[in-house]
Amino acid sequence: MNKTDFISANLITEIQCGTSVNLAISEQRRADFALLLAMLSNDACETTPIDTISPDNSDSERIRKQLSVPQEQPLISTPDSYKTSAHIADLFHSAGLYSAKFNHYLTPEALCYRPEKTQGLEEDVYHNLSGHTIRRMNKQAEAEVLSQELYHQLIDAQRRDQLMSHS
Repeated sequence: MNKTDFISANLITEIQCGTSVNLAISEQRRADFALLLAMLSNDACETTPIDTISPDNSDSERIRKQLSVPQEQPLISTPDSYKTSAHIADLFHSAGLYSAKFNHYLTPEALCYRPEKTQGLEEDVYHNLSGHTIRRMNKQAEAEVLSQELYHQLIDAQRRDQLMSHS
């Protein structure tokens, strides 16, 4: 089995295995049981309800606009960083060092250029990730995470059901 077979690993919880886990245990097929466990995702974030927190940067952006301060220098490159660097290099060749420095101060270029299509990781790190991790990183649309209120809503519904059945 090569690395591309693991990229499409969609086995998240034991519920998706059906009765295969139970049969492997009851029939003492240790190899099948070990294989099924190895195929499960070990990422707790896939099965745990999480509320996302969005950082509020409105104050710093508002002050930056009031004082006409340019954007801060990015640490890691983005697809636009290559255009900015190419423009600064052209200015260096056509107008000299001072022009390139001035443009760099107005639109700073990234400090580090990472490999593309590795989600910002080094290539050797990216290729050593598990199939589940690569699948989650390459997913285009992030699935909605379960709210922590879901547990409380389920408990409330269970209590109401118990009260209705007793009366």
